[in-house]
Amino acid sequence: MKEALHPIVAATDFSAHGEMAVLRGAHIAQKSGKTLHLLHVVHPLDIYPELMLSFDSHLKDYERLKQANGLESLDQLAVKIRANFDVKVQTATRIGRPHVQIAEYAKDESAGLVVVGFSGEKGLLDVIMGSTALRILRHTPCAVLLVRNPEFTPYKQVVAAVDLTPTSV
Repeated sequence: MKEALHPIVAATDFSAHGEMAVLRGAHIAQKSGKTLHLLHVVHPLDIYPELMLSFDSHLKDYERLKQANGLESLDQLAVKIRANFDVKVQTATRIGRPHVQIAEYAKDESAGLVVVGFSGEKGLLDVIMGSTALRILRHTPCAVLLVRNPEFTPYKQVVAAVDLTPTSV
């Protein structure tokens, strides 16, 4: 039976860690012959991690502008990825909480892998609530690769942690 070609989603916030995730995702897409989806999520302003503000028209316009700028940056990045890796690339942006939007996008696109950068916990809130990357791990319905190492070498061994639930095996 032939395996379905589930796309790879590389989520980026355009930081150094996000760039590492995109490059790793592009390399995996090249080796596997899968489409690479570049995703950027514009995070709305919030008071607390769990309580979102009501947006007036000015804030919505600002978010739409940030989303359009993010899409323009993704499109420029896609041109470079296509040229350097010879892979199919699609771009998308979303507005919302990054871990929720990335998980929903992965589900909607039937992604086989989500690749995100991981810089570790930065403060007390990350320790208590978990970083964005760790939240993505908990909410995404497919495999997630956290990229932390800036040096890229081909994988020699893969370690998969499972808890024997149906979604982990």
